[in-house]
Amino acid sequence: MKHDRSFFKESIKSWKDNRSNNKDGDSVAWCHGSAGIGLGRLLFEQYHEDSRINEELTMVRDNILNILDGTNSQCICHGDLGNLEILLAIAYRNKDDDTLNIVNNYLKFLCNEFLENKNFIYGTEGKTDILGLFLGKAGFGYQLLRFCDWENVPSVMCLEIPNNLNKILHEKTIF
Repeated sequence: MKHDRSFFKESIKSWKDNRSNNKDGDSVAWCHGSAGIGLGRLLFEQYHEDSRINEELTMVRDNILNILDGTNSQCICHGDLGNLEILLAIAYRNKDDDTLNIVNNYLKFLCNEFLENKNFIYGTEGKTDILGLFLGKAGFGYQLLRFCDWENVPSVMCLEIPNNLNKILHEKTIF
């Protein structure tokens, strides 16, 4: 936590992305930005109480909401679908119906775009048609399944396993 917080910049109410010397802001991405900080906080608070987590999650929510306009990548890694998962988790945690409605409306927007055969922006800023999970079409499909069945479709960003995996492993022998 101390290391993460060393990147926080009060002037932008966010965490600095240190991948580039000339960038003085937050990528607001799961992989390198405040969304990832938020995901870490959500997972961390299950094991440790920290008085600053509420404030940090509020900033993460606001940062994600500020960039959620349909012009960014939709990939899981550093795009809207990864950020929407974190935003939804924060909304569930805080019992925040307003944020929940924003997530649902944005998902409806993306589904309508899909039905109208619009091209999505994948992990390479739309330069390449990618099929993969974190940067491409497979991730788009997977995240839509996750949003439809949050309790049973595990989060790939959190490395969750299916709820019934232990049962499956104990009932069947691999060899």
